[in-house]
Amino acid sequence: MTALLRALGRSAALRTLPRLVLAALVGAGAELAGIALAGTATWLIVRAAERPPIAALAVAIAATCSPCSSTPRTRTTARA
Repeated sequence: MTALLRALGRSAALRTLPRLVLAALVGAGAELAGIALAGTATWLIVRAAERPPIAALAVAIAATCSPCSSTPRTRTTARA
């Protein structure tokens, strides 16, 4: 860390640190969202094997499909 401070200069390193922390937090959030999505999909598959009424699975279906359907909208707003 001290070598980085010397190489970039103290002010440049202090400007870079908040962006690095933000990137780490966003990365951790994305990882947790992926784990939650995989868990929801796994539960949905296991529960669907029991052949319950579709209404019993509706919330899990919506939770699993919503990240997929929001991706194009997110990409479109990112370009604008």
